[in-house]
Amino acid sequence: MDWGGCPRSPRWRFLPNLGLMSLSLASIVRLLTTDMEPKYLGRKVEGPIEALDTFPAPRGVATVRMTSDEVTSSCPITGQPDYYHVTIEYAPDRLCIESKSLKLYLWGLRDRAMFAEAMTVEIRDRVVADIAPRRCKVTTVQKARGGITIETVAIHPGEGEARADSEA
Repeated sequence: MDWGGCPRSPRWRFLPNLGLMSLSLASIVRLLTTDMEPKYLGRKVEGPIEALDTFPAPRGVATVRMTSDEVTSSCPITGQPDYYHVTIEYAPDRLCIESKSLKLYLWGLRDRAMFAEAMTVEIRDRVVADIAPRRCKVTTVQKARGGITIETVAIHPGEGEARADSEA
């Protein structure tokens, strides 16, 4: 049934938790007119995905931390598998990441050849593009191969992103 935007509309069920007093009218309209139906949750998915499902951030949530130790990619030099522990920590602004979509996104990294540093930045950029958090920190720990463990951290807003070649 089309409720025409009245308070009985299913979209209004999120309003008490959103802290709407701190949002502009344009932000409230965008939240109410954005389709918040999940694309992947509760549906059969046959492969990895490239974008994350989101939902409105509940009022009062300061930090969200999501971790997985089931992330793989392959070495771009040898083709051997690399195994990672990934931690994504973010301060939501208006949106949060739906966890099943994160799992499906991370699944897509398994067939890609990339260095640990590039993967960390790519995950950070995906999170920032999809939810626009106030801050985001992605940490990957590549499990030891040849006795070396690699830990990489990518932070938003871009601390330390200036390239050395720009100083020349």
